[in-house]
Amino acid sequence: METKNELSGMDRRIERKRWTSNRIAWLAVAVIVIFLLVYGLISVGGSSTVRLESERLTISDVTQGAFQEFIPVSGIVTPLKTFYSTPLRADGSQQSILKKEAC
Repeated sequence: METKNELSGMDRRIERKRWTSNRIAWLAVAVIVIFLLVYGLISVGGSSTVRLESERLTISDVTQGAFQEFIPVSGIVTPLKTFYSTPLRADGSQQSILKKEAC
């Protein structure tokens, strides 16, 4: 007579793997996400200090005036390089010849 520990054939208990590749992948992703969250909190949470010479610092009273959203500058803009391309040939080929013009 067979006991509970001596099961045979189809009655045997199949041992499951504890660490499957899917479980390891999810664990690795979770560890990386937790690491990035902790790193983000540490890097943002601290205060930063800027040290500069007193000669470079200007302290003055706040005054009311016209707000200049932009500073108008007039001038001529020229490109550094200019390329001219020939149009398509009559036979429909797309061979293009580039000519370089010096500025």
